[in-house]
Amino acid sequence: MNRIGIIGAMQIEIDLLLEKLVIQEEQTIAGMPFYIGEFMGIEVIITRSGVGKVNAAACAQTLIHKFDVDSIINTGVAGGLHPDVKVGDLVISTNVTHHDVSKNQMKNLFPFKEEFIASKELVELARKACNSSSLRTRVHEGRIVSGECFVEDSKLKAKLIDEYAPHCTEMEGAAIGHVAYINDIPFLVIRCISDSADDEAQVSYDDFAKTAANYCSEIIVEMLKNISSNTYSSKGENDMLQALIFDMDGTLFQTDKILELSLDDTFNHLRSLQLWDTVTPINKYREIMGVPLPQVWEALLPDHSIEVREQTDAYFLDRLIENIKSGKGALYSNVKEIFTYIKENNCSIYIASNGLTEYLRAIVTYYALDKWVTETFSIEQIQSLNKGDLVKSIMNKYDIKEAAVVGDRLSDINAAKDNGLLAIGCNFDFAQEDELAQADIVIDDLMELKGILSEVKNTHAMNYIK
Repeated sequence: MNRIGIIGAMQIEIDLLLEKLVIQEEQTIAGMPFYIGEFMGIEVIITRSGVGKVNAAACAQTLIHKFDVDSIINTGVAGGLHPDVKVGDLVISTNVTHHDVSKNQMKNLFPFKEEFIASKELVELARKACNSSSLRTRVHEGRIVSGECFVEDSKLKAKLIDEYAPHCTEMEGAAIGHVAYINDIPFLVIRCISDSADDEAQVSYDDFAKTAANYCSEIIVEMLKNISSNTYSSKGENDMLQALIFDMDGTLFQTDKILELSLDDTFNHLRSLQLWDTVTPINKYREIMGVPLPQVWEALLPDHSIEVREQTDAYFLDRLIENIKSGKGALYSNVKEIFTYIKENNCSIYIASNGLTEYLRAIVTYYALDKWVTETFSIEQIQSLNKGDLVKSIMNKYDIKEAAVVGDRLSDINAAKDNGLLAIGCNFDFAQEDELAQADIVIDDLMELKGILSEVKNTHAMNYIK
């Protein structure tokens, strides 16, 4: 897939996607806005068609003829029809059809199809995206029906169920599938249920439409990440490394900006509970920086109970996140610049950190790093405190054969070596000379990765020629 078109009928159905897109150009055609840009190396055109099948058909044809897309994804909200489909559930289309056009007309007139089959490849990508997403919602696969009306009548709902056995109903998907079919373009419709398409539909829709639209968008973002990874992993042997796996604290994020502040807050809290009566052990923390937090509290609070350590951990996490969200932290110089260069050179970016998921999400969200990062992995996600195991899980998930781990501590260097990867040490704030001595390469600035990646590329090219 070289260029993907994404259609939402309403602005709320594309807002979240536009936040992720690096927009390069905007065009308005027939009153419809088209946002042309890039997401993690993939060309993406996002557009708002307006509500209804005619608008959707015109929009889909414009994407195909004007922008030469090679696949189309339709996102948005829908009314649930199948008895198992509830508000908040996701529906991935296996096929789409018009519920306000007779079956005989569809069968006997061009293009002589009673239904339009969704791309199996896109269905599989959506399925995988749902499995890997952090969303905790039920997912269904089945028929989606479309018509030029908002279904909010229990009798009409019963009629649609009886005639079409669909999972949900909306007002655009079948038209998009129809246009895609006659142009031989793969398509997929993915919808989140905002209402039950009955007499209470309007009330439910008003309450849940925005949330439902965002659920769909999050799955599409996850799909694009997987497409990006597959694209890069299929590059030729003379290309650069498939991936760079970055540590977060002390490598991308200047943790010291919020570390002392958050640690002081935490130990002041312990003092208020009469659980601590000396100075905050900031120097001790700096010595062990980079290890998982359970090990941190074992070192800092060796005489306290597990319960107290866990409570302290939770309080510390809250303070870290609050300080991140209030802008008291900072990325290291040139993080976004080097990320842009890496992506432009067909290399995927991952984060592997001993930090907790919620903490990492706060950093990635605040600094919009998911424009470049395929996925962020926390040590919480595996049954081990060994960072090498975390890196291995990334390699297995994305079928990575050649990569480098970039980090400032021995745990990062060992994670690379345990998996046969290049170890790039960062001589930043928390780095220790004896640990960096074990890295394959040491850098003082992230922009030095440009030269390293170019050298790797040239080496691969020479090997390929030989």
